[in-house]
Amino acid sequence: MVAFRVLAALNSTSIVPAAVACAASEASRGALLVGDVAEGIKASLRRLVAMGRDAAAVIVAETFFVGLFILLGMFDLDHA
Repeated sequence: MVAFRVLAALNSTSIVPAAVACAASEASRGALLVGDVAEGIKASLRRLVAMGRDAAAVIVAETFFVGLFILLGMFDLDHA
């Protein structure tokens, strides 16, 4: 967490070259994606089924909401 704050502060002062900041941004997105996938793989399908339909509905709704949020953000960035 400390390293993140230091890097964010350096980026805010424009000390970091734009090419390096862009590469670091892409790397962080990839790391976030890998982390999300790893968290999803960790979930046990058997346990999810055992929790019942209500829990499954919440998971499906949450997944739909996150996907919609991302799509709207992509749409907004393309038309900014």
